[in-house]
Amino acid sequence: MAKLNYFQKLIRLPLRALPIPEVVSFYWGSLKGYKWITKSSNASYWLGFYERKMKSYLVNVINEGDVFLDLGAHVGYYTLLASKLVGNSGRVYSFEPLPRNLTFLNKHLQLNSINNVSVYDSAVGHKKGFFTMNINSPVAAKLDKNGTFKVNVLDLASMLENKEIDFPDVIKMDIEGEERFLLPKLLNLFKERDVHLFLSTHGIEVHNELIDLLKQENFKLIPLDGQSLDTCTEIYCYRK
Repeated sequence: MAKLNYFQKLIRLPLRALPIPEVVSFYWGSLKGYKWITKSSNASYWLGFYERKMKSYLVNVINEGDVFLDLGAHVGYYTLLASKLVGNSGRVYSFEPLPRNLTFLNKHLQLNSINNVSVYDSAVGHKKGFFTMNINSPVAAKLDKNGTFKVNVLDLASMLENKEIDFPDVIKMDIEGEERFLLPKLLNLFKERDVHLFLSTHGIEVHNELIDLLKQENFKLIPLDGQSLDTCTEIYCYRK
């Protein structure tokens, strides 16, 4: 996830001295009128500062009737946004393994009467099974053989091949390092399909490896944070 810049941090300072309600409504932007639980995240989400560049691309890419995969859904911000954009004829599949995040994700869906989202209380990876996860942070939990939290991991490529879920038009992937193993398997399924990918990479080696892979598959890459592909960690990927 992108870090807050200096201006965003400055804007948030007065909030620390003000009473903040438990539930607020978005007052502008694509989620205007939607409800949000303030303690689920930092204030940049509901103030409208959160990942603005990524949001602007998503709004232009997702169409009514599309299928959206939210891989690493956290507390559901992009799940809500995609749910609105795909409409009643579309579908959103959200994957999130952490109980704390899942609680807020489901509450956000309930608060906003969302009925076009399927939530999976699992992580996604390149193979199915139960694995351990390091959960020191609700925004940076990752699979770790030395972790203390056991989590169910789903093989997303197999789910798509077996038609357990609909084939996606747009994917947001933020899976804390597992993208290195999952993305090559997914790309094999995307040979004959146009899929828009919003990818977060974790670590320089993984970042460079996946950039090379995506270029080989004729994807155009646009950095969503940082000024270049060399310095960014979030990328919008689509075929030329």
